[in-house]
Amino acid sequence: MLEDLLMIIQSGDEIVVENLVVLADSFHQLLDVLNVLAKDQVKITFLEEQLSNTTLLQLNLVETVALFSNLQTQLKSHATTFGLVAAKKAGKTIGRPKKSDENLRKAFAMYQSKAYSLMDIKNETGISKSTLYRYIDDVTKSSNEDEKHSKFE
Repeated sequence: MLEDLLMIIQSGDEIVVENLVVLADSFHQLLDVLNVLAKDQVKITFLEEQLSNTTLLQLNLVETVALFSNLQTQLKSHATTFGLVAAKKAGKTIGRPKKSDENLRKAFAMYQSKAYSLMDIKNETGISKSTLYRYIDDVTKSSNEDEKHSKFE
């Protein structure tokens, strides 16, 4: 799409885009696009950054480095997001595998019995201390919610 736009622009045209990331997927691609626009004497304005290819040269070094550091972060974020979407479409499971409910129940029962240390529970079930505490919080919250609802029924 961008290549099509670059083919129909004429000298003196102005392009307005939301931000630098919209224009390119990499620094190299951005440089290529900016070179084509400069050669064709086309002005481009980036709304979010409040810049244009004519005002970019007025930035000091710190502002320029900050701008490109932010651009690099945004490019990585977009690449990650698009990669995750593509992986999900390909049927890949994203994130850590969930612990089995049976294992969580066993760890919870061991914890409630007070006969096992957290290390014993972890060694026996593979459930980490933080996962166990998160599960305990969830169980406690859901039982509190159930109590609230039964009072009003």
